[in-house]
Amino acid sequence: MFGLMTIKEFSKEIGKSESTVRTWKRRGELPPFLFLKIGGDIFIKIEKFKELVQNNTSGVLREI
Repeated sequence: MFGLMTIKEFSKEIGKSESTVRTWKRRGELPPFLFLKIGGDIFIKIEKFKELVQNNTSGVLREI
């Protein structure tokens, strides 16, 4: 859907649990610009995530 993925889909893609991804979001370990809330659903902006991975010099994504 337009470069968006649900947290459930995203967690399966990266091999982590949905609760882990939600914890990372809540703790700020994944930056807010990666997320889009539509109604009650939260989506990951896939292109923004890819950019973050490519530019990851701070080690923020060491667990993924």
